Amino acid sequence: MVRVISISDEVYSMLVKIKGGKSFTEVIKSLASRREDKGNFDAVMKFFGAISDSEAGAMRASSAKFRKDFRFGPG
Repeated sequence: MVRVISISDEVYSMLVKIKGGKSFTEVIKSLASRREDKGNFDAVMKFFGAISDSEAGAMRASSAKFRKDFRFGPG
């Protein structure tokens, strides 16, 4: 299935520079699956410019607090 996404001109230029003879799909897949970034949501979001480092840190802290304080059921 093909998806259409919007990216900034800056990100497009970055992808074009590293693209070579590969497709954009291959480039993005390669970047997203790099071993050091595997499973690292913040790294992927930072690459695509979706959130800042401070926003990512705040989200991570908020999520950790929620998990720590979570109680199932009443009281």
